[in-house]
Amino acid sequence: MLGAEIRVNQEIFASFRLAGVNVGIGVENCSFIGPDAEYPHLAFYIDAGTMLHMREWLAQCGIPTSDVWTRRGKEALMFFLDPSGNVIEFLCQSGYPDAENLPRGLAAGHGRTLDINALRYDDWKRPSRKGSREVVRD
Repeated sequence: MLGAEIRVNQEIFASFRLAGVNVGIGVENCSFIGPDAEYPHLAFYIDAGTMLHMREWLAQCGIPTSDVWTRRGKEALMFFLDPSGNVIEFLCQSGYPDAENLPRGLAAGHGRTLDINALRYDDWKRPSRKGSREVVRD
């Protein structure tokens, strides 16, 4: 969904290259990311246009995201989960429209900012080029 290049694709582990970074993730019991936990997670810095585009793209795919929010009124953050439950953060450090009016999250206290379970899903859709959608089951 994010355009990554798959390097390793095994039953309990995958490695991919995304935004010039090699990332390895695993399914349950193969990761330090625990159920209900926001941390640790993967984070990517993106610009405002990409944040808006990715939020729309993930919605078209049926993947729930957190609300876009801010800590200090300058940056914008958004969280979502990959199909294995790994937490991914997109952070736009500046330039997000109306960032000063976004809902405020905690300036500190990582791990209590959002309800991770509200972002879980079992199915997602990969929009086709012709506008129809293919349902993918986890």
